[in-house]
Amino acid sequence: MTSLYEISEKYRVSVRKLRKMHKDGVLRCDGSGDPIADDIRGYLERGQQLTVKQLVALIERPGLLLEIGPRMDAAKAQVNALDGPEPASGDLWPELAGAAANEPDALLKLIAWAQATIPGDRPVNHHWLAVRLLLAVPENLRKYEFPRLNRVFLHMRQRPEFEGWWSVESQGKRRVTWYHQPKKGFDL
Repeated sequence: MTSLYEISEKYRVSVRKLRKMHKDGVLRCDGSGDPIADDIRGYLERGQQLTVKQLVALIERPGLLLEIGPRMDAAKAQVNALDGPEPASGDLWPELAGAAANEPDALLKLIAWAQATIPGDRPVNHHWLAVRLLLAVPENLRKYEFPRLNRVFLHMRQRPEFEGWWSVESQGKRRVTWYHQPKKGFDL
């Protein structure tokens, strides 16, 4: 039987619509497939950056690349841009809840980790740091940590200890936050 993906590619109908039709009983086909691979394929078809959740899934389950199909090279490029992420230390992930609640001790630990992790040769984006943090979180607890990440990074950027370690640049209509080593000034 034909799969949803084959129908989507052949007739240029989104997988989301085909899934809904399959669920409603209007379409008969092999509806099996990984929902994460479906989401990744949708993001790549629209030319978007993959989410942190999707990047973590691709790193931990490289077999997902085969399910993505013709967009596999774009997904590999985004994973390769992370430079083979090493997970943060295991004692750091419990601090995410405190950092999201703006607790100073938790934020200072995460700031120290980020300052030690950010490369000196180039700026990195939010995904580069977030993937490293989430790889340290046990898989069954990640669903609770994904929503906290934006607040964690926001609170980190608000701290004076992290001043100069980040900047915001406009890219088209969007503003992107970059993390980098502070620029060294000359003091004469």
